[in-house]
Amino acid sequence: MNTVSEITAEPSVIVQREVRMQRLLIAYILTGLLFLLLPGTFLGVWNLISISSRHALDSLSPAWIQAHGHAQIFGWIGTFILGIGFYSLTKMGRLPTFAIPRGWTCFALWTTGITLRWFEGVVGWQWRILLPFSAFLRAGWVSVVLPDRLQPSASRIDCGTAIDQP
Repeated sequence: MNTVSEITAEPSVIVQREVRMQRLLIAYILTGLLFLLLPGTFLGVWNLISISSRHALDSLSPAWIQAHGHAQIFGWIGTFILGIGFYSLTKMGRLPTFAIPRGWTCFALWTTGITLRWFEGVVGWQWRILLPFSAFLRAGWVSVVLPDRLQPSASRIDCGTAIDQP
């Protein structure tokens, strides 16, 4: 659905699309909160307790510190940014809307990649396989979104004239 078809569409179609986009946003926000609470904060507190009980930083595994930082930066911050971006950028930037199933595909790739990276950092199991695979999954969302955004600017629809004119 592009911007012109949204302007001329029936209200029920617009409402259905908005509900589907809100569900996608809620999934990103809840997953971001999950990453914030479980791997991010829990692992950070665990790291601090381990450091303070031994009074030494070198007693803590560097992989655990990296897993905590990764879960914080990419886990909840990155997930919030992606979710809010999918929801709001097409509305504010007058860009053609994206297919909502692509948003769910990006969600699956991103969430699985972040979870595998965190799991690999904490457990250390099969890290030579999981680390590149999680990076591939985290970068895979770009290949899902990018084809829509590489259209020449002449083929993009400027809905400003359609909305502003009486």
